[in-house]
Amino acid sequence: MGTRRQLLQISPATIDRLLKKVRAHYSGKGLSGTRPGSLLKHQIPIRTDNRDIAQPGFLEADTVAHCGTSMAGDFIWSLTLPDIYSQWTENRAVWNKGAKDVLEQVQDVEGRLPFAILGFDVDNGSEFLTFHLWRYLLDRPPGAFDSQPPLPKK
Repeated sequence: MGTRRQLLQISPATIDRLLKKVRAHYSGKGLSGTRPGSLLKHQIPIRTDNRDIAQPGFLEADTVAHCGTSMAGDFIWSLTLPDIYSQWTENRAVWNKGAKDVLEQVQDVEGRLPFAILGFDVDNGSEFLTFHLWRYLLDRPPGAFDSQPPLPKK
């Protein structure tokens, strides 16, 4: 019987039983690549509650390392930018999450979104707390963050 056919016939309970040792080996806390950015973290307002967002345009940003079991060396990071209201999500890949690459990908995402960026929430990772990204987001034309009319609340 072919591998594909066997996989299609296997039950979830059997999969759990077969993967038990593998899961035990890899369980626990994953690796974290977030390192706090120290220079700007006290200058950027932090938003902790998103319940009042009633229109698209408020993005959250995060990165995930694709490094296996070691943070050593060079590897790709996924940059994920979901819109809080609509859940529209843009994903990009960056090499080693350098400030220039992260900024270029944020600019690319902005150019492809069907709505204006009204807000940009990030964790305290050094890939986001850079002067390049901060300046890009702040040095926008007047009204750039409010260029679209608000949508009615749900």
